[in-house]
Amino acid sequence: MKVQIKGYIKNLNTNEKKDISTNAIFDGNTIKYVINNEKTNINILSTKELILERKNEEIEQKIIFRDGKKTESIYKMKENNINLIIQIETKKITINDEKIIINYKIIDSNDEYEYYIEKSG
Repeated sequence: MKVQIKGYIKNLNTNEKKDISTNAIFDGNTIKYVINNEKTNINILSTKELILERKNEEIEQKIIFRDGKKTESIYKMKENNINLIIQIETKKITINDEKIIINYKIIDSNDEYEYYIEKSG
């Protein structure tokens, strides 16, 4: 099912915000969208766990979010074939039929983020 989504990714430490507004495909427990040639796939495993994958010409990133848990994110830079492991602490996940909200922290930098998307229209 094709739907319009809107939302943002916000660095809570600096208030820097990247807005999201595009069409997305909802297919069961998967949400797919593309912004500026960057493909994003969200695979909802449960109300407390999901996998977010981002890909473009330069990078591939896979983040596993588990409510209240620490996990490892794989960040691959394609040009140099370098893989970085980034420690993520998921503070809270909210998932329902209309929206997804993920509050998380990158442990190494201590930066906290909020990822928010909702169906619109």
